[in-house]
Amino acid sequence: IDINPMYVEAYNGLGNVHIRIAQLEMGRGEEPDNSLDEAIDTFKKALAINPGLANLRNGLAGTLWVKGGLLAGRGLDARDIYQEAAQSMEKAIEINPNVMHYYSNLGFIYKDLGGYQLNYGFHPGQALDKADQYFERAMEINPKASEHYWGLVDSSTLRSRYHHWLGKRSDTYMQRARKYFDKGIAVNAKYPKLHVCMAENYILQARCTTNSTVSALNLLKKAEGLLRTARKINPKNTDIYIQEGEMMLSRAACVLKGKQNPSTYFKQAEQAL
Repeated sequence: IDINPMYVEAYNGLGNVHIRIAQLEMGRGEEPDNSLDEAIDTFKKALAINPGLANLRNGLAGTLWVKGGLLAGRGLDARDIYQEAAQSMEKAIEINPNVMHYYSNLGFIYKDLGGYQLNYGFHPGQALDKADQYFERAMEINPKASEHYWGLVDSSTLRSRYHHWLGKRSDTYMQRARKYFDKGIAVNAKYPKLHVCMAENYILQARCTTNSTVSALNLLKKAEGLLRTARKINPKNTDIYIQEGEMMLSRAACVLKGKQNPSTYFKQAEQAL
């Protein structure tokens, strides 16, 4: 870059180096903010030279997406970052509309924006609608990629959570999640995120089943089976243990309704978490 400050590919390479450093920092439990900011700045410099390169737009969008997740995890406002990431990804698709993972990446950006909105009291519907739209388009391009199905199951899970928060049943979204889960498993039965997301749907449905303890416990049994499968595939996936903890807390709530002692389930929840 010192020799040729207009050499776009050098900026692209440098941006990717900063991303790799950020990944290493996150893996070590360190704060990656400076590395992410340097990557964002580098990609923007490259785009100022040549705004028509889709891979640069994709690199910028992905880095902003990670930055948004960090802000959301700290309880800070991440909406503008997610929106900027989506705009960059949409521009990449305008430039090259035939790349499957561009649509998939955009779906995950909008899904995470919807999750952020749900967690902080905003209506997630519009963001999740866009997420589903892009996951479906990615699936049209490559129906054999597992991440699209996981994205669609997870989007259904977020919609179920929203309805649970409103005190409403979420049968429609449970059925939708099951449809995409079955399709995803047909493609790759060893994709643990699918099993974990479907388990979360069953746990949410159990919590909404207020008129039948037996029905709720049956749903939790299905969740337990899915989490057991996910653990066999990848025992280091922390989301498995979070959902196992949630499942045990839901079982404790069920036995309390029957005026039984829930202490065993509380202990199991503690161990999982």
